[in-house]
Amino acid sequence: MAGVVRKRVLKKPTLLQILVVIFILPLTGAAVLVEYLSWRNERQAIEQLVEQLQAAVGNRIEAQVEALTATAKQATTRILRALDRGDLEPLALSDWESYLYDQSLFAEDITFLYFANTLGDYVELHRQSDAVSQITFRSGRQSDLLTRIERIGDNRREIQQLADAYDPRVRPWYKLSVETGQPVWTDPYEVFLTGSSRSRYGQLPKTIAFSFLQPYYDPIENNLLGIAGSDFTLSDLNEFLRALSISQSG
Repeated sequence: MAGVVRKRVLKKPTLLQILVVIFILPLTGAAVLVEYLSWRNERQAIEQLVEQLQAAVGNRIEAQVEALTATAKQATTRILRALDRGDLEPLALSDWESYLYDQSLFAEDITFLYFANTLGDYVELHRQSDAVSQITFRSGRQSDLLTRIERIGDNRREIQQLADAYDPRVRPWYKLSVETGQPVWTDPYEVFLTGSSRSRYGQLPKTIAFSFLQPYYDPIENNLLGIAGSDFTLSDLNEFLRALSISQSG
């Protein structure tokens, strides 16, 4: 995508494996320490408490992951429906600004929402905060020219600048969607956050992301017209976890 620099992860852990490593194993380590310290008294009660904490964290993480993945699916589905209705034109992505800005206000869990057509044109919404959104457009005819529209509240600023050439059609996510021909999740990959994204996520230089992709076909001729995608990151999950409160009862 235009707003980030990606590097594929060599190993391909599942979403569950990542969550276990990041969030569950530290609790397991704590359980071992507590068991050792309480060997002579109340060991059973403390073990039960640790189990309750683990279950509570796991259940809440699972619920939040389901919410984030549902948001990604719904966002791409709305794009496909808007295309079917004729509200969006797959070959005129520079006209998508109003639609994408409305999406940034409507779906607060969206981080990245984008579409690439078969001509190599690309448009992306990067929702950086409740009040800040960035829409980026690239034309397949001049892929090194980037048009960036920043929306901060009611203020709008448009910038054009030269950047590294970007052809979405040769990117792994685009090829994956074309090959599968149906909705699909990518493998997890590293995202290096830039700009105000770092402020949103507490100065994290990189995070793990997942993309949900849906190909769009001509309703009549059934030819591929483009790929819609939406991402969520583990930084989105971290925001939820920082506010997470767990009682002894779960």
